[in-house]
Amino acid sequence: MLSIEMDRPAVVVDRIRAVVEAAVASLDCELWEIGLAGSPGHRLLRVYIDTPGGVDIDRCTRVARALRPLLDDPEVGLADVDLEVSSPGAERELRGMPDYLRFIGQRVNVRFGHGDAERVLEGILLRVTDDALTIAGPKDTSTDVPVRSLLAARLAVRFGEDDRPRRNRGGG
Repeated sequence: MLSIEMDRPAVVVDRIRAVVEAAVASLDCELWEIGLAGSPGHRLLRVYIDTPGGVDIDRCTRVARALRPLLDDPEVGLADVDLEVSSPGAERELRGMPDYLRFIGQRVNVRFGHGDAERVLEGILLRVTDDALTIAGPKDTSTDVPVRSLLAARLAVRFGEDDRPRRNRGGG
């Protein structure tokens, strides 16, 4: 049996990640992140899942039902842990090149630069190269943000307006 009473949460998470990831994948989901919080007897295991079409409450419920028996197994030793399954959220963090490529065409918020020269830019992610992200700005402008200067990037939601770049529709 895994001894979790003396382990740090990060060590426990590392031990169970493969089990959780396999169960999540068997339900056609991607494991976005996993985290364990709290003290023994009051622990919460948070599992964030994603799919290309998004995540709804039914999918979260199916994943939770699949995970609970695995966590209750004495070999895993997490029967006393509360389980929470959810999506990473509409304004999720982008965690590197695979995410940048995956979300081309989506609205993003990026923080870049250093020290007093830090900037924040929000717009549509138009292009991704090894060196830069191209973000659409106002009035058909765009900005290349060097990947090496990125401090943080996340999806951004803007309600009430369609701000995707306009295409020339021809005509008058």
